Amino acid sequence: MNYLGGKKIHLTVGLVVTAVLLSLMASVAASAESTKYIRDNATGGDCTAIGSWDQYSLTCTLSSDLVFSGGNGIVIMSDGVTLDGNGYSLTGGGGYGAGCAVSIHGAVTIKNLTIRQFGYGIYTLSSNDDIIKGNSLENNDTGLKMSVSNDAQVFGNGFIDNGTQITVQGGTGNVYNLPAPVGGNYWSNWAQPDSDNDGFVDDPYIFTGGRDDLPLAGVAACVPGKPALALSFSQTYWFNNADYQTRRLSVDYLLDNQGAGDAFAVQVTGSIESNGVVLHTPLPAGVGDIAAGASGPFILKYIVPPGVMSFRSSLAVAAADDCGNGYSYP
Repeated sequence: MNYLGGKKIHLTVGLVVTAVLLSLMASVAASAESTKYIRDNATGGDCTAIGSWDQYSLTCTLSSDLVFSGGNGIVIMSDGVTLDGNGYSLTGGGGYGAGCAVSIHGAVTIKNLTIRQFGYGIYTLSSNDDIIKGNSLENNDTGLKMSVSNDAQVFGNGFIDNGTQITVQGGTGNVYNLPAPVGGNYWSNWAQPDSDNDGFVDDPYIFTGGRDDLPLAGVAACVPGKPALALSFSQTYWFNNADYQTRRLSVDYLLDNQGAGDAFAVQVTGSIESNGVVLHTPLPAGVGDIAAGASGPFILKYIVPPGVMSFRSSLAVAAADDCGNGYSYP
């Protein structure tokens, strides 16, 4: 069972523990967002409302997943802007609009984003010299649409189960793969065969307006995305009489990986307790790798002062995705 608030467990020794387990679900946002505009100014337009803005490099780095009720998600309004998804996701209301749109501006970089359930995952119009890399475009009507856009580099992305993976109308000089060992993109409808096991599909992926000569092979292609981890606990107890005498309370926790991607190098990095309780287990405390659909158990011990009948513990966790991108929870 997952907890978005508190849960009380009654122990045989009479102590009541309330563990505050902040939600770790990467796919859930607090409320639907309106369209955000990224501009070259002191705040990056709306950037500081959804992440951090580096005015020197013109980079907007997201700090959470975003859900949009409809229309466009993020629109880039200046040349030279980098949108770094930082492994977070944009989720649309389906049917229309673009997760990320660039129109008439150029030299834009869009990276490290998961974009799902929009009319277009990414849409560029009359935009030149863009770089689109390291994104996962999933379950959109069209994964990527490029209209009259020139000299773009599109590589290292995952195009997964979009109605139309990519549409290119006009434009020249666009490339959809770099030389090996980088290669091109992962296409869920073009992932095999790889008879020579070089990591690339034997034949190019050809679409109207372009081709990927080195499509990434197999489901093992690196597709970035924040693992969907959820935290719960199962029991609290004194491990033995010595622990009871020294007030060292054990709590059994579970981290459930509820997403489609594996979580790597998972560890507990922080803990805040109430009522004078102190975490006894040294941090960081390793949990290990957690495969998609699996759970990672771990135990933390707390020093509970005499007379304390309840306390709260808030945990912080870190993990990495298959591409080595790191994330923190909550």
